[in-house]
Amino acid sequence: MPTPSPLLLCSPQPARRTALQIGPQVFASLLVLTVATLPSFAQTDRDSYLSTDPLAEAEVQPVRPTRGPDYSERNPQMMYRPMAEDPLSFYVRTQDGEWQIPTQVSADDPWVRVLVLTPKRPTIADVAIDINHKPFRAAREQWIDKLLAEAKATSLVRAGEAAADAAGIQVDESAVDPEEQAPQPAAESSQGSAEGTSDESDTSEDTDGADEESASEAKLDEDDVPMVKAQRRQASSLFKRLINYLAADQTTAEREEVRWLLAEWTGGPALMTLSPAFAWRRSDAAPLWHALDLDGDQTLSSDEISKTSDTLKQADINRDEILSLDELERLSEQHASQQRTKGYPLVVVIDDQTDWRALRGHLRTAYPPQDSADQGESELPLLDRIASGDRSVSTADLANLLSLNPDLVYRVAFAKKDAKVKLLATGSDSGGDSWGFQFATDAAITVARRETYMELTAAQGEIDEENESGDMQQTQISIGAVADGYPLFRLLDHDNNRQLTLREWRNLESFLTGLDLNEDGQVESTEIPTAIRLAITHGPQSHVHLANAIAAQRDHGEASKAEAPDWFVGMDRNRDGDLSRREFQGSPRQFAKYDRDGDGLISRLEVEQSASKN
Repeated sequence: MPTPSPLLLCSPQPARRTALQIGPQVFASLLVLTVATLPSFAQTDRDSYLSTDPLAEAEVQPVRPTRGPDYSERNPQMMYRPMAEDPLSFYVRTQDGEWQIPTQVSADDPWVRVLVLTPKRPTIADVAIDINHKPFRAAREQWIDKLLAEAKATSLVRAGEAAADAAGIQVDESAVDPEEQAPQPAAESSQGSAEGTSDESDTSEDTDGADEESASEAKLDEDDVPMVKAQRRQASSLFKRLINYLAADQTTAEREEVRWLLAEWTGGPALMTLSPAFAWRRSDAAPLWHALDLDGDQTLSSDEISKTSDTLKQADINRDEILSLDELERLSEQHASQQRTKGYPLVVVIDDQTDWRALRGHLRTAYPPQDSADQGESELPLLDRIASGDRSVSTADLANLLSLNPDLVYRVAFAKKDAKVKLLATGSDSGGDSWGFQFATDAAITVARRETYMELTAAQGEIDEENESGDMQQTQISIGAVADGYPLFRLLDHDNNRQLTLREWRNLESFLTGLDLNEDGQVESTEIPTAIRLAITHGPQSHVHLANAIAAQRDHGEASKAEAPDWFVGMDRNRDGDLSRREFQGSPRQFAKYDRDGDGLISRLEVEQSASKN
């Protein structure tokens, strides 16, 4: 029976508060009913999922660096935003420093299988990726077709010229050079046009200065100085150089060679993966946890939980009933030195070229042996053996990951219009833990399993549907994942403003009590929900999209959408969306009239409901 994710317990929506009140065990049975209704995988061809109705969907977000303050900005050890270095350094290469180039590519195949090294147990996800309504691999393969065709044409022209020279036949050099028909990247094309304009403008200059050049040459002849006359050489485009390179070889170029050339000369292969160093940079950032864990034993005792309100009041240095992340970080500065980077990747693309030996090493690091594990128990599902730290799992066993049913199936469509992320199915190859759909917002789809939840997102820059310029970033996809850190804070910070309001921190004690799934009266750090953000971007942009920590992506219901009257806005001095008794300027009787739920705070929704009732 799957154990429910505690992620639901932090939602402010009334229905989910009720789930907290009825207790974890009853809540578990309710969630099991929800998960049981999701599609099973029963060896179904994954292409069939493309025609099914999605379980949830979200918008593909624009790629843009986060501006203004963010969770990572104030702590230098946690800040990780792209600097002026090569952005390709953020992506995985082989041990030899080369890009991983596929030997066989099916242009009609949109699917990518990834293994996410999530806590407690790895996760298999199958993702169908489209660019402009076509499988993403087709975009680059079409350009390879163009390059090979242009190279062949150029080679034939050169062969004809060589044969003509051998026969003593003069070739008309004014004939159209096939190289001029080659596509040019946007930057170089514009550069070429600028140079062309320069050439035209220089014509008059060359004519006017002809006498000077003749005089200069005459002077050089008189002095008999051996000099080389400078000649203007128009820069050849990248694609011209590729075509020249391919045409120079007498043998027909292989597609794999062209893929390698495009990867090395244009900035990476068609599919790229974010590096492990990026994935773990802020994974241990937990200022709210450290502030509450008074004795530093990685466990919140019942006494510490009961003192949460007093602890946060002490952290509120300016006494504005708003607890900022800056104030929390000051309270837990002594824990900053404990942050570290793990050495294994968080997400790995698995296919026929996967280095199974290296993957086995990563899995052994991520999942150490458990005392209760039955080492060598081959009857257990493969993912369970990996999760238990079974050292008898061989590289041949790991190759079976290609044939297992996935835990998640979703689709990402990059396009100028209607770019979407769609969750198609959830499931598991074992009868144990299964991922279940939790929330969907415009920006992300959230799925959860036990104390781990994963936010599925996608982002894109400007889409060039024709791509006549030959921009190879238009044919690229990058996949990245980060452990986002700030496990408690990101769940409570509903509006992603790096602050906890009085309402948010008042709910903290009951929220922590709900996280105690084993009901032992205390909350261990391993029981805190862990956030994994899995992103797919058009072009090598995962490092930009995932550069900054964000709040948990959830829909906070009608309370966040209610309009506030002017008198409410004027009294709300700290701009937290609530009026406390200290802020409210009316009588206690008037306060009680608006405070419909009696929690000591007047919300915008309560004001709206009171107005409609009157």
